[in-house]
Amino acid sequence: LTPVLQDTDDIKFLWAKDSLEIVQKARKQEFAVIINDEVSERVSLMEMLKSLREEKQNEKIPVIILAENPIKTSGPFFKLKDRYLDFVNSTKNENDLLTIFISIIEKGIKKKKEFKLDVHFINPFINCSLKVVEAMSKCQNIKAHKPYLLSPEEILPIEISGTLDINSPYFNGMMAISFNESTYKTVLANMLSITEEEVGTINKDNQDGAAELINIIYGQTKIILNQEGYDLQKALPSVIRGKDHKVNVSQKAPILCIPIDLDKNRIFIQLCVQAY
Repeated sequence: LTPVLQDTDDIKFLWAKDSLEIVQKARKQEFAVIINDEVSERVSLMEMLKSLREEKQNEKIPVIILAENPIKTSGPFFKLKDRYLDFVNSTKNENDLLTIFISIIEKGIKKKKEFKLDVHFINPFINCSLKVVEAMSKCQNIKAHKPYLLSPEEILPIEISGTLDINSPYFNGMMAISFNESTYKTVLANMLSITEEEVGTINKDNQDGAAELINIIYGQTKIILNQEGYDLQKALPSVIRGKDHKVNVSQKAPILCIPIDLDKNRIFIQLCVQAY
């Protein structure tokens, strides 16, 4: 492949003699894609992949393995469910292989340059949140306040949150919709067309309303952003409960907070996104 894989102004190739050297080099720097076309006597393909995924910077890097029989070679890897792993027939014409590699590399470079946490990215989250909450809660006079960065010291007056992780080849993070108990009971009662007395206290039987709301908001937002090429992945919602709790336990990036008024009540949309 050496004759056809040449450096350009935007793309640089770094060569490794086998799988072990690939792992060693990937620990020291970040790559747009890793291509393996050699079976190493020192490290198996499975060992190489597992070692790569142990490093956070390589968790979602595309890995292409060339093989004469891609179906047979890929068999043992199916149970890993690694969506960033692909097998390509090594007997393909070199120019065809080059086209595949370059398209993956350029896509990664382009998106990393284009991604910005700006109004074009944030507004779909806000707009979808307003539409979903208005439709589901049947509340009037819904208004979103100006987003701001939540300081580590600030404690939101919340008792239940529906939350989910956001994953994309270009960034990761989380989003949440958070309520105090009174507001949640009001919203849930309207969603279910029952009284707040019938809702009762928040427990395992009625907490899923928060997860349902964030799931719908994310689903609608994902449609809009994926049309722009962000490739947001499927996500499973969960619920956090507890007075004045935090939703960013595992996230180091700052949280963008959007307060939303519902009549006389207030909820909070929290968004935390960090580019790779």
